[in-house]
Amino acid sequence: MPRIRHDWKLIFVPALILAASACSSDDDAGRPAHDAGVDSSTEGGAGASGSSGAGGGSGSGGASGASGSGGAGGTSGASGASGASGASGTGGGAGSSGAGGTGGDAAIAFPDAPAGVPPLTRSEIAEACAKAGHCAVGVAIDGGTIDAALAISLLDLCVSDLVYSAERAIPLSGFGKRMHSPDRFVACVRDAADCTAVHQCELDRAVGECDETGCTGAPDSVTCEGDVATLTAGGSTTTRDCALARAHCSTTSATGCTDRPQTSCGSGTQTRCDGQVLLGCDGGGHVTYLDCARLGGTCQGSAGAASCVYTGDDVACGGGSPPAAACVGTALGMCVHGARVTLDPADLCSD
Repeated sequence: MPRIRHDWKLIFVPALILAASACSSDDDAGRPAHDAGVDSSTEGGAGASGSSGAGGGSGSGGASGASGSGGAGGTSGASGASGASGASGTGGGAGSSGAGGTGGDAAIAFPDAPAGVPPLTRSEIAEACAKAGHCAVGVAIDGGTIDAALAISLLDLCVSDLVYSAERAIPLSGFGKRMHSPDRFVACVRDAADCTAVHQCELDRAVGECDETGCTGAPDSVTCEGDVATLTAGGSTTTRDCALARAHCSTTSATGCTDRPQTSCGSGTQTRCDGQVLLGCDGGGHVTYLDCARLGGTCQGSAGAASCVYTGDDVACGGGSPPAAACVGTALGMCVHGARVTLDPADLCSD
């Protein structure tokens, strides 16, 4: 039975090691939940932003701090903080700032969308998170080191970040932000020869806040050397390798790279399919964008009732509280995008 993702309540959480540090301090205040409430006047009433229920007031972008309190484009001021580049208009390079024009279709909403992005499978996501978890064991955090039990408890967070980011066609995001796109992070980790190589896949991205409404930022300047962007803001300088996120350097982008920009939508805009992309409009007047194909799904339904549809769910991972990742002997099981994946043997279960 195909799964129609109408109102997916997703907690958007830290990347693995940052999450471990947060957990070790017993401080959950910095880990906002992504119970993305849907504005029925603009989302067609069904939460039909597919798997996210993208765009409500509670803010699917909260964890990545998309310009503060407004989450996924509500009162986030996404066009304010990043408005420095926004004057360029219709959602091209500088539209990354959030001041772009009306996102009438997928090409306007994401003018520099990369072609040929392979869909992530559940098994690939599970394997990457399990390997990253195994390599996190022994990593120092506040007050100690990560042990196997903590690493296992954080696997679901790794999975959530990958699923969330892949569907939204944004660089890997969460409480922490990574340089890689989700598919390239997964490939990097799975292909890594050892844990040293795995840690090279976990490069932090210092700039750019991204969610289903796009990516924002507010650099003072951007320069390019090939696809490596150098950004300055407030007297500090950072670099970003755009190629890791399937993007190119852009001096007119508020993130330094050709990430998906924020674009605007008019009142009464309904969710609809443009190919396999589900387009909607959040309560703050920003286009929401979900690429169903990034996770092997399809966009289906008429305007106002469209959604991302996925197959392969199972009973074990259904409902609002799927079981947590756990080891049974040498086998590691976890729920990934609605289905249970078991890896046997799993190094993490022997750590």
